[in-house]
Amino acid sequence: CIRASPDDNCTIGHTGPICSVCTEGYNKNAVEVCKPCSSAGVSIGFYALLTVLALTTLYFVLRKIFGKEKLTVANVSNEMQKAAA
Repeated sequence: CIRASPDDNCTIGHTGPICSVCTEGYNKNAVEVCKPCSSAGVSIGFYALLTVLALTTLYFVLRKIFGKEKLTVANVSNEMQKAAA
């Protein structure tokens, strides 16, 4: 049922016919709910930090497994191939 006015009873961030459009400053999430936009700088910074933390953790895990002197790309690759065989 289409409302008489597109904005009647729409929740915050929603507008348009049957409240199916996000207002300016809002984007639909995975379940089609309009949520406020986050700034691009915050998102990029967060994912950059997350990547650095993941790579650092991976480095120390591999270093623990292979030891300092054995931690080379070739050695890690060889060990992975042995494990897969």
